[in-house]
Amino acid sequence: MESVKAVRFQAAEVCDALEELAKSTNDAQGKSEAESLVSQMTNYRFLVTLFFWHSLLFQVNFTSKELQSNTIDIAAGLTSFEKLFDWLKTYRETGFVAVLIDAKELANELEIEPIFQQKRCYKKKKMFLYESSGEPILDPKTEFRVNFFNQVVDKALQSLQPRFMQLKEHHKLFGFLYNFQNMSKEDLRKHSADLEIALTDITKDIEGFMLSEEMEAIKPILPVQQQKPKELFK
Repeated sequence: MESVKAVRFQAAEVCDALEELAKSTNDAQGKSEAESLVSQMTNYRFLVTLFFWHSLLFQVNFTSKELQSNTIDIAAGLTSFEKLFDWLKTYRETGFVAVLIDAKELANELEIEPIFQQKRCYKKKKMFLYESSGEPILDPKTEFRVNFFNQVVDKALQSLQPRFMQLKEHHKLFGFLYNFQNMSKEDLRKHSADLEIALTDITKDIEGFMLSEEMEAIKPILPVQQQKPKELFK
């Protein structure tokens, strides 16, 4: 994240430094590598990719830090995941246009023409009759969005889905601890019984009925302001 951030906000300075290095160095390999990097960085496709990765990694990194906090609980973690999912879904629909706008501003600063260069397409030979013709997308901007932008966002959503579902299952079991003060006695007993079943292998870790009775008993003495389970059981 930090390396992408550095290039994102100091692209002009990095290009200038590489150009200066290419001019001043006597090392042929170093000169060639510096010139190659400048050529890549002054390509509009690279700038769009740079802004895309910065936006995506910023959101993922922000959520990751929240989930690693010592004070976070399951309910807050689930909320963070849901916000990231919602952001990714919205970003897939509207983010590409925003990325193009930001990349165009930097392209103007670097005096780069803000257009996608046409890539040479090679038609894939069909091995079987049932295979589609696989006609390439001719518009380079559309090709970039379909084959890179959308695919990366879809992959991010796909990779996060199992973790999200796992956290959701944990919240389904333990979530009642965050709001048991407002539950009826019957609902509290049901959730406690479900938790007992989930935590039982050969032996029982908890007695669901006893847990619900104890929680019901402490309701009247709990603070009016809702607290997290960890604070309540201190």
